[in-house]
Amino acid sequence: EIHASLALSLMFTAGNSERVRDAFNTALTFAERHEDAYQQLRLLSGLSMYLHRTIDAAGSLEVALRAESVAKKTGSPEDAALADSMLGAAYYMLADHVRAPKHLERALHRLPASGRFNATQYLFDLRTTSLFNLTRSHWFAGNLDRAAGYAERTVEEAERSDHPIA
Repeated sequence: EIHASLALSLMFTAGNSERVRDAFNTALTFAERHEDAYQQLRLLSGLSMYLHRTIDAAGSLEVALRAESVAKKTGSPEDAALADSMLGAAYYMLADHVRAPKHLERALHRLPASGRFNATQYLFDLRTTSLFNLTRSHWFAGNLDRAAGYAERTVEEAERSDHPIA
């Protein structure tokens, strides 16, 4: 928990340094050793955020695939939604605008519409993040009408979510 807190606090206060990555990896080693899926997914989602901020598309895909593996073991629909959201974001970063929307739409389908998803565990609102990435993926793919529709929905859901990052 100390290394997880260090990683998150450094990322948001001191920037995206190698110390952040090291703290995430140290915490992940502990979580994996103790087979703590909850912490693994929490840390993988934080590490994913770090990799997006450092524009490491290949690393983002690797982390998303790790999250998918953990989510399959838990069998939780929310964990599967997290993995799909992370995979969609990774494919978006890799400019794969065929795979990205598939994963992002599946994540949205699995997430509760109430907006009461456990954003505390995963640090961000997965619905809003998935919608945001869907908007951008459709925009870059030239699907401007779909992008505009998702952009509007993103703003509406972000306002309703009351999540500070959203």
